[in-house]
Amino acid sequence: MVALSVAVVAVMGFSLSSQKIHAQSTFTPLTGKCGMLYNNSFVGFEVQKTGLSGMVANGLQYYDFDAGTSSSSRAQLSNFGLSNASMTQVVRSHTFTQAQGPLPGSVQITLETGNIINILPVNSGNTLLIQFADASNVTPGQGVCQKI
Repeated sequence: MVALSVAVVAVMGFSLSSQKIHAQSTFTPLTGKCGMLYNNSFVGFEVQKTGLSGMVANGLQYYDFDAGTSSSSRAQLSNFGLSNASMTQVVRSHTFTQAQGPLPGSVQITLETGNIINILPVNSGNTLLIQFADASNVTPGQGVCQKI
């Protein structure tokens, strides 16, 4: 009987102390600036899939969330997998808009090209985990952006 009483009290205590988790109901856009180094994960696969020979292997990226702009310096591979392969530096700039991301607390930015990037702030918002999410337009990749 004592064991049953302890079990009932334990279950009641658990049910009274549990709280429901709710999805974030309001969107908070990112602010400030960050810099990151990123890698594209499947360059060789992408070349085989698309037949294209020019792919981005990695790069440095700068985001200005207040202005809605980004700039990058990319290592562009040409003739990947061939004997005459080469790499050049390509500098690009983009504009973007921000919206609620797919995970609680995340942000999704959409470049003017239509490419989608998911961002998850961690470390009190000082570090941003980045996922290049739209594999139809870009090679899947990832990076970590540090607030500047």
